[in-house]
Amino acid sequence: RIDDQKSKEKELVENDLFQSISSLNHDANFHKTEQDLSKSQLILNCQRNTQLKAIQPDPEPNIPIVRSASVFKFAHTPRFFKTPRRESTQLREEAYIAKNRPFLKANKYFNTDTSNLEETDPVWLKDKGDKFYGVGDYLAAINAYSLVIEKDETFFKAFMNRSLCYLIIEEPHLCICDCSKALNIINMNACDMVKEKLDNLRAKLLVRMSSAYCKIGNILSINLALSKLQEASIIKPSCKLIQSDMIRIERFKKGLLLKMQGDLAFGSNKLDMSLDIYNQAIFEDSSIMQAYANRSAVHFYKSMYDDCIVDCSFVLESLRHSCSSSTMPHLAPIGGIPPKGSQARERMVKICLSRRAPN
Repeated sequence: RIDDQKSKEKELVENDLFQSISSLNHDANFHKTEQDLSKSQLILNCQRNTQLKAIQPDPEPNIPIVRSASVFKFAHTPRFFKTPRRESTQLREEAYIAKNRPFLKANKYFNTDTSNLEETDPVWLKDKGDKFYGVGDYLAAINAYSLVIEKDETFFKAFMNRSLCYLIIEEPHLCICDCSKALNIINMNACDMVKEKLDNLRAKLLVRMSSAYCKIGNILSINLALSKLQEASIIKPSCKLIQSDMIRIERFKKGLLLKMQGDLAFGSNKLDMSLDIYNQAIFEDSSIMQAYANRSAVHFYKSMYDDCIVDCSFVLESLRHSCSSSTMPHLAPIGGIPPKGSQARERMVKICLSRRAPN
């Protein structure tokens, strides 16, 4: 009995399991059939829509109306130079305009009226130039002072300040010209000035002219520099700075004359004599770079290569670190160093580099 009962229970369990499996298979087949029907229906709908689109005509394209013809006129930005503006030439162009600004006032590019009343006031323009000078923008300061002079040619302070800017940018001839004009204006208005102020202005301009002559660096300009300092010493006999500058210029003149004698001896192939003379010139004034450069040539021909290298290196370092003392109250002569950007300076650098290289 027990065995019969177990066998019946087993059959019941198997039947239930069989029915559940059958029902699961039936549901899976039903869902699969349903998915197949939906896919087929979607395909039929796509085919029907494609057929309908093929039957319907395409709509006309929306083409915009052709615009009417017109002429556009434009003008280029006015420019003083005829060449196109380039960053590589901008600094050279600004320097050219600043150096030649006094001679360009008749040019229509610079002779334009302005609606700003401040820019027609010489005092405001002079203060603007002073600010440019204070930040080291000497070319902009020169332009501002030039505008002041165009508005008022008797504004001697503009000439004085512009002459200092010219001295700093190594334009001694323009500096001398402005100093002379300022002196003429001051002398014409001498009766309206206090004597002490008048003497200070005259002495300052004479010393500045002396420094400009020293920058030119030849014997004639050195003699003119001495004469200007002598005039300043008459006005200010107790000024020790003027006296010390006179002594320095005298030594510079003596050294320059010795350097010229050394050049003659070197040209005559008298190497030992020229070497001694160049040493004397350097002893008189160590700022005469040409004496060092020429002495290096003597060392080179005498196969004294170490001394040649020393002289060439000294010249190159001095040119690299040379700076103008024109911002000092008294202007020390530095005529032995060629001005920056000059052909003489470029030639000296090339000679020293080529002379030092083979050694």
